[in-house]
This record gives sequence, structure tokens and C-alpha cells, in this order.
Amino acid sequence: MSDIALHNDRSANSLWQDVRRRLFRNRAAVASMVVLGAIAVVSVAGPMISPHPMDEIYWNLIGTGPSLESGFLFGADANGRDLLVRTLYGGRVSLMVGVVATVVALVIGVGYGAVAGYAGGRTDNLMMRLVDILYAVPFMF
Repeated sequence: MSDIALHNDRSANSLWQDVRRRLFRNRAAVASMVVLGAIAVVSVAGPMISPHPMDEIYWNLIGTGPSLESGFLFGADANGRDLLVRTLYGGRVSLMVGVVATVVALVIGVGYGAVAGYAGGRTDNLMMRLVDILYAVPFMF
């Protein structure tokens, strides 16, 4: 028998198809994707459809708890502002910080790796040792 006949159907799948199949079989991963996606959508779209502006002060509701009657699902803070809307705006900021940090790391990493791979030899070796040194330094610094 030839080597081709010994392979089963899984070898016909691409790497991405195999990754997608494994990912969607993992129930915890799928549930996490749904929850994180919902948080992202609500953080982006929530403040636009909220009945309360982020910075408006409701003097009669200062420090109140969550209530459906008042329309403040998370309550009001010590300054009388809607905590739900402020939380959603904070989610927007967190998402933006994460996206920008990922893009910056991607650009720097791909650029650095491309230079190391293109140059090769001693330059590649020196650049990779520098990366090893940076990995050894704790993130606190």
C-alpha cells in the first residue's frame, strides 16, 4: 500500500479546519466565546441605546441601589450617576486598550521576526538571544 492510502480523512483537512473543529468541540471554549462576545457587543452598543447619559447627575437618586423602578439596573454612585452606563463605557475603554496593545505587539513582533528571519545567521541568533533575555525579565519592570 502506498503512503497516501494509509492516511485517513483527517489528513485532508487544513490546519485551520482542524483548529476550528477542535475549538467547537470544547464546550467551555464555546461558552467563553459567547460570553465574551456578548460583553463586547453590550459594551460597544449599550451606551448608545441606554436611556441615561454617562455624565448626567440625578440628585434625587444619589447612592441608590439597583432598581427597576428608577431605571438604574446597577444603581447610582455617590455622585448620582448611572453605574451601568459608566460600567459599559469602562468596558469600551478596556476593549480599546486590549485591541491597541494586541495590534502594537503584532506589528512589533512580526516586524522583528521578519528582520530576524530575513537576515538569518548571526543577526538572527543575536536577535533571538535578545528576545530570550527580555522573556527572562519579569513583567513588573
